[in-house]
Amino acid sequence: MILTDRFVFIHVAKTGGTCVTEVLRRIHEARRRRTLVGRLTARFRGPALAELRKHGHCAEIPPSHRGLPIVSCMRNPWSLLVSNYEYAWWKAHPEQWTWVDWDRVKAEYPRFPDLTFPEYARMAIEHLPYFRDSPLPPAERLGHLTVQFLRYYCLDPEGTFRSLDGEAVRGADLGPRMHPVRFLRMESLNAGLHGFLLEHGYDPEEIAFVRGMEPVIPGGPGPRPSRPWREHYDEDLLRFVRHRERLLFRLFPGYDGTAEAGEPAVAGRGAGVPPG
Repeated sequence: MILTDRFVFIHVAKTGGTCVTEVLRRIHEARRRRTLVGRLTARFRGPALAELRKHGHCAEIPPSHRGLPIVSCMRNPWSLLVSNYEYAWWKAHPEQWTWVDWDRVKAEYPRFPDLTFPEYARMAIEHLPYFRDSPLPPAERLGHLTVQFLRYYCLDPEGTFRSLDGEAVRGADLGPRMHPVRFLRMESLNAGLHGFLLEHGYDPEEIAFVRGMEPVIPGGPGPRPSRPWREHYDEDLLRFVRHRERLLFRLFPGYDGTAEAGEPAVAGRGAGVPPG
């Protein structure tokens, strides 16, 4: 996560966070270089920008920054699943997924880790969720991306997960259970980030570059996606993913389609998601 003197940025992997991080570094480094006051502030009062655990959750925001606005990025779940597959961190560093029963995964997928995308999608949804004690029957349990969302943004992630029976999932009202997060759409990240920084008092001249900034691609073990996400899915897989990630699609109903760039409701906020 990134801590600033005006807000906290929560970085979920593969959602545009590397670009946001680069923008904030560039702005704050330029400020420090530009003025003596900036250099003295960084030296004696601490920096206006600090980086903690890269993919820290809202619950891990330190006391010094609690109460500040929180911003994060939301990506089309269909595309995110493809990107996670292509990036292949799960393949290169399975030891970091300490809660996963890899022996069971290998028994179900004998060619692991050489999985096709459909195999990966089913494996991720069924085996990668961090929380396990769901009141839902196995075929109805929430998928990896939904559980990841709960873990990052809920006030009581595990308690919320355990309370999500069929009726609660259909209601999709997580607002009272979530930190007040402002979600920027990855599909329009430059414009969204530029507007957010303006709202929080950044000088228009120092952030003018954001609108035209090229994407920042993080390094990683796998290749970049070479074709549109829709081409990775057949109809059976679309139905499977939509069902198991149904809570996430209900929170962000604009993504519950098959267009190349789905649009979440109300400028990045979905039903049941509190306004930022």
